[in-house]
Amino acid sequence: MEWKIVKFSTTLLQILVVTNFTSASPLLEAAVPSNIRTSEINYRLPNNVIPSNYIITLDPLKEADDPETFTGEVKITVKVTEDTNSITLHYNDLSIDSITVTPVIGGTEIPVDYEYESVTHFCVIKINSEDENIIFKASEEYIITINYKGHHRNDMYGFYRSSYKDEDGKTVWLATTQFEPGNARRAFPCFDEPALKATFKISIKKKPGLQAISNMPREDDDDETYYNFEITPVMSTYLIAFIVSDFTVLRNEPENFGVWARKGAIEQAEYSRDVGPKLLHAIEGFLDVKYPLPKLDVVAVPDFSSGAMENWGLTTYRERIVLYDEDHATAATKQQIATVVAHEFAHQWFGDLVSPEWWNYLWLNEGFATYFESFATDLVETEWRLQEQFVVRDLQSALAADALLTTHPITQPVDSPNSIRAIFDTISYEKAGSVIRMMEHFVTTEVFKKGLKRYLVARDHLDANENHLYEAINAELLETKPGSHENVADILHTWTQQAGYPLVTITSEDSGLTITQERFLLTRASTRNEGSTLWSVPLTYAVQDGDFTDTSTKEWLTESSLKIGRPTEEDKWFIFNVQQIGFYRVNYDEHNWNLLTNYLKSEDYEKIPPVNRAQILDDALNLARAGILEYSTALELTQYLEEEVDYIPWYSALNAFSFLNLRLAGTSTHPLFKEYILKLIQHVYEDLTYEESDADDHVTKLLRSSILQWACNLDHEDCVEKAKGKFHALHEGSSIKPNLQSVTYCTALRHGGEEEWNLLWDKYVKSNFATEQSLILGVLGCTAHQELINEYLKKSITDNGDIRRQDAASVFSAVYSNPQGFQFAFDFLRNSYGDIVNFYGTGVASVLTGIAARITTQEQLTEFENFIEHNELGAATEAARRAVESAKENLAWVEKYESEINSWLVSLTTVEPTEPPTASPPTETPTASPPTEPPTASPPTETPTASPPTEPPTESPPTEPPTASPPTEPPTAAPPTPTEAATPSTTGEASSVSLSPVLCITLFCTILYQIVTVFKVK
Repeated sequence: MEWKIVKFSTTLLQILVVTNFTSASPLLEAAVPSNIRTSEINYRLPNNVIPSNYIITLDPLKEADDPETFTGEVKITVKVTEDTNSITLHYNDLSIDSITVTPVIGGTEIPVDYEYESVTHFCVIKINSEDENIIFKASEEYIITINYKGHHRNDMYGFYRSSYKDEDGKTVWLATTQFEPGNARRAFPCFDEPALKATFKISIKKKPGLQAISNMPREDDDDETYYNFEITPVMSTYLIAFIVSDFTVLRNEPENFGVWARKGAIEQAEYSRDVGPKLLHAIEGFLDVKYPLPKLDVVAVPDFSSGAMENWGLTTYRERIVLYDEDHATAATKQQIATVVAHEFAHQWFGDLVSPEWWNYLWLNEGFATYFESFATDLVETEWRLQEQFVVRDLQSALAADALLTTHPITQPVDSPNSIRAIFDTISYEKAGSVIRMMEHFVTTEVFKKGLKRYLVARDHLDANENHLYEAINAELLETKPGSHENVADILHTWTQQAGYPLVTITSEDSGLTITQERFLLTRASTRNEGSTLWSVPLTYAVQDGDFTDTSTKEWLTESSLKIGRPTEEDKWFIFNVQQIGFYRVNYDEHNWNLLTNYLKSEDYEKIPPVNRAQILDDALNLARAGILEYSTALELTQYLEEEVDYIPWYSALNAFSFLNLRLAGTSTHPLFKEYILKLIQHVYEDLTYEESDADDHVTKLLRSSILQWACNLDHEDCVEKAKGKFHALHEGSSIKPNLQSVTYCTALRHGGEEEWNLLWDKYVKSNFATEQSLILGVLGCTAHQELINEYLKKSITDNGDIRRQDAASVFSAVYSNPQGFQFAFDFLRNSYGDIVNFYGTGVASVLTGIAARITTQEQLTEFENFIEHNELGAATEAARRAVESAKENLAWVEKYESEINSWLVSLTTVEPTEPPTASPPTETPTASPPTEPPTASPPTETPTASPPTEPPTESPPTEPPTASPPTEPPTAAPPTPTEAATPSTTGEASSVSLSPVLCITLFCTILYQIVTVFKVK
């Protein structure tokens, strides 16, 4: 049989969608930026003028076709705090017609002119008079009136234009907003800093066939010219929003809650309409603070740069993150919708009611929103195991990102627009959310809830910094535990004001344990002095046959080492970091690792909870990756997975295997690694089958999606054949269950050609479901045909084509995740670099970083370096340089660890023969197989890209289903394939195992390679 090259990471787009997409997160979220620097330029406004009210009047969509401009007038009431000759505010990409300044009392217009500074976006209004007595006087109020023209750009920032095609194929235009972090100034001149709050009175001119919505309800008046909105509470400029469209609304009337969408998609809004109020009430109940506005709307926007945005009272989303149809969306997508909506709703308190003093404290917004996206949704969708999912999706992804030298503290000084955008990342979202969860457990949930209420009440409609939070939590802690010696600020500062996190190592000595801490880095060769870095670490532990529900702090590790008594007998294991409550990794001595490994391989392994099984896997494999733990120890532990059937540990395992799969691709070790993974997943594959059942719960659907992706990508014979069969049925008019579509489509494309690709492209173009389009767009990169790939990439950088600008970067990621993807994507990058730069702008950095992460040979690295050297990269230069360094580190990792992994895999096959997996091995070594990540992917563990979100993946970085339709046929166990060997003997005699000829040849070559290597070393 002819075997094709293995294709990994079949739908990176799907993975990006499902993962962390929350309000301010980017489509390709930067795991961690490395060039966050303060600037010599002063980007901060002077503090001598404070706004109190804006009256904004807008006339949008001035042109009927392809509208590009709007006009506006803003009247800003300001109070001067000290005598001054000038007032400075922001505007950007606006044309000013006139500026006047008039005292509130006195009314005589003051003669002024203005200067504009394009770098800082400062509009400096100066008094134009020779009379030195004319000044802006302290304690007096003035009204600044500015008339201007603006642009509806198509870049999805500011007051921008979007469109969609109606059922007749006619283009329908709309205007909408995205202001975070600094783009309100593109819609109206303003004091565009989060702490400079004011009230807003907004009026928008009526347009035929369109209506306007904003943060507040419309006034019930007789104005035939304008939609007039009620005045807002005091709020930040970046949270203002308005939309002019022909959208219709699906209301939940008793709640004054509605979901807005284009007419042709409004029926897909039912799930969001129903779950939204439940999520809002869950957060209200947790905080014991009522939602403060009279209404809350959710809007599905056709073109949206972020995943979602928390505008107060008017939250906005990409269509696929709020519209759901059970016949066209996966379980992972449904989960993403609920969690992203929860993320944005949490912002109504954390960010909207209480805003950050400055962007240094972005995590006070995004950390809490990330926390609540799982923990509030868990109160509503109680069967989804979101508290456990939080650990493997959010906490462990943050551990990966924060183990790089390019990380930064949670509280990060920033000033310029670029540095602000750069911290919309894994650290401000997932790490902050994880540290907040850790705080909840060491102060107790009761104190945590009361402390949050105290914080919100104290800073109601104000701004805040981290110490305001700590003071509130600490006050509640002291009321509950008057004698407490814990100081929340002292503890949390060690986690928020320094980068990274500790590796806690436990070793047995005599009858006790020695516990030490040091900073954990994936790259150990660091020139930095990390010896003085210490954290206040809340230690929790459980022992064999002990209690894993007690997450209270047993000991505090505040110095470099600590000695405690051994908590259990010498022949019994212990596990530190119960339920992985703490944001740290754990290493043990050889004895305890062996005890844990043997126990996991026993029938009692489930007595260790799923989260701690996941923690052990994630810690061990990352410790090995960093050179701290022998790979033989970590891999020995993974053998227990042959019996594992729980989604939580498998998520962590597959995430770690993704790194190994990518790095080992193209080496002599990869076929052995592939055989090993197939062996591990065989039992769970047979348990799940390729079919859905009515009895499947939500998490089972997620697990099946992950396992099938890996099985088919590794050419598991039964998986590939079933995928081909289902796609053939699709060809003949049958449907495929949404949760099976990604793996089926991708496998069919890998083994198919132009006909299969065109069928899916046509399905993408004709689909009215953004969730389905997103899934298909991700799998189209699975093809091995370069002509199709080139056409696909060309479509992604064509304006007004079938691929929306918001989805363009996903096309590149879908391609370079293909086994041949590096060469496909890199060739296109070289040949079309000018067009790509013109389309992406600074976003080209994400493309460079993604491609470089797939470099697996020195030849590829040399090609990439030559490209960088001979092209003008502009703002992407730094990202490209970091990508090269990361690629060099990756190649060095292979040089250092491949032999060790190879030796273990060889010994496993030759010394401990076991039944080969069902998959037939390929006749050629697969090349460059990028990893698959578990659905709803966490940010990649490789070098992060530097593209911060404009609002995670739901807002932000931050972020991401009733259940899928039942299968049309009952599930059947995967039948044994002809390559299965006889079951090994259990009589104590040597087992006889039959191995495939290709595997035998591979083993022979590998052993020969080892012998040559040994002699070469000697």
